[in-house]
Amino acid sequence: GRKTTISHDKLLLGAAREAVKANWELNLLRRNTIYNLSWKNVCGKDGILAKSLRERVETENVRREFLCKYSKALKMENSFDSATERECSVCFFDLHLSAAGCQIGRAS
Repeated sequence: GRKTTISHDKLLLGAAREAVKANWELNLLRRNTIYNLSWKNVCGKDGILAKSLRERVETENVRREFLCKYSKALKMENSFDSATERECSVCFFDLHLSAAGCQIGRAS
């Protein structure tokens, strides 16, 4: 099977976290640093970050409906954002953002 070295979902959520922080510093604290300004272009309704999140949610919906019927939604624990990888052992799909687990095999 395929093994990932880092969760793509974790990267996407990490980028979203950085974008929120940068926008907060720009808009509320008026910290117009180059770093904060660089996040401005990826944010917003039509920004690349919003588009990526929408695509990921749509991919997850399709996966749940058609590809892996053995997964079930799980409540996210406090340690969900830990270093542990979560990957479906049936379809090898990244389970971090989906907060899902496989009933067949094991999610690693």
